[in-house]
Amino acid sequence: MEVLEIEQPKVDCGWKGCQNSFTSIEGMNIHVQSDHMLYRVLVQTEYQGRSHTQVWGQQQGAHKQG
Repeated sequence: MEVLEIEQPKVDCGWKGCQNSFTSIEGMNIHVQSDHMLYRVLVQTEYQGRSHTQVWGQQQGAHKQG
Protein backbone atom coordinates (compact mmCIF):
# COMPACT_ATOMS: atom_id res chain seq x y z
CA MET A 1 0.00 0.00 0.00
CA GLU A 2 1.26 3.45 -0.84
CA VAL A 3 0.27 4.79 2.55
CA LEU A 4 2.90 2.67 4.29
CA GLU A 5 5.64 4.10 2.05
CA ILE A 6 4.94 7.64 3.19
CA GLU A 7 6.87 8.61 6.30
CA GLN A 8 4.57 9.55 9.13
CA PRO A 9 5.42 12.92 10.63
CA LYS A 10 6.48 12.72 14.24
CA VAL A 11 4.55 14.59 16.87
CA ASP A 12 6.82 16.53 19.20
CA CYS A 13 5.81 16.78 22.82
CA GLY A 14 6.90 20.37 23.40
CA TRP A 15 6.03 20.30 27.10
CA LYS A 16 8.45 22.77 28.71
CA GLY A 17 11.39 21.66 26.59
CA CYS A 18 10.51 17.97 26.51
CA GLN A 19 12.31 16.44 23.52
CA ASN A 20 10.14 13.33 23.17
CA SER A 21 8.47 12.73 19.81
CA PHE A 22 5.99 10.09 18.73
CA THR A 23 4.66 8.72 15.44
CA SER A 24 1.07 8.70 16.67
CA ILE A 25 -1.25 10.92 18.64
CA GLU A 26 -2.16 7.95 20.83
CA GLY A 27 1.44 7.48 21.90
CA MET A 28 1.72 11.18 22.60
CA ASN A 29 -1.42 11.16 24.74
CA ILE A 30 -0.18 8.21 26.80
CA HIS A 31 3.19 9.92 27.31
CA VAL A 32 1.62 13.22 28.33
CA GLN A 33 -0.86 11.61 30.71
CA SER A 34 1.78 9.44 32.38
CA ASP A 35 4.71 11.87 32.44
CA HIS A 36 3.22 15.37 32.40
CA MET A 37 -0.36 15.20 33.68
CA LEU A 38 0.75 15.48 37.31
CA TYR A 39 2.60 18.67 36.46
CA ARG A 40 -0.41 20.03 34.55
CA VAL A 41 -2.67 19.39 37.55
CA LEU A 42 -0.23 21.18 39.86
CA VAL A 43 0.08 24.15 37.51
CA GLN A 44 -3.69 24.43 37.06
CA THR A 45 -4.27 24.19 40.81
CA GLU A 46 -1.65 26.86 41.46
CA TYR A 47 -3.15 29.13 38.80
CA GLN A 48 -6.70 28.64 40.08
CA GLY A 49 -5.51 29.32 43.61
CA ARG A 50 -4.03 32.64 42.50
CA SER A 51 -7.16 33.66 40.60
CA HIS A 52 -9.37 32.73 43.56
CA THR A 53 -7.08 34.65 45.91
CA GLN A 54 -7.30 37.74 43.70
CA VAL A 55 -11.10 37.49 43.48
CA TRP A 56 -11.49 37.07 47.22
CA GLY A 57 -9.09 39.94 47.86
CA GLN A 58 -11.13 42.24 45.61
CA GLN A 59 -14.40 41.20 47.22
CA GLN A 60 -13.05 41.71 50.73
CA GLY A 61 -11.69 45.11 49.74
CA ALA A 62 -15.09 46.12 48.37
CA HIS A 63 -16.84 45.00 51.55
CA LYS A 64 -14.38 46.93 53.73
CA GLN A 65 -14.91 50.11 51.70
CA GLY A 66 -18.71 49.72 51.82
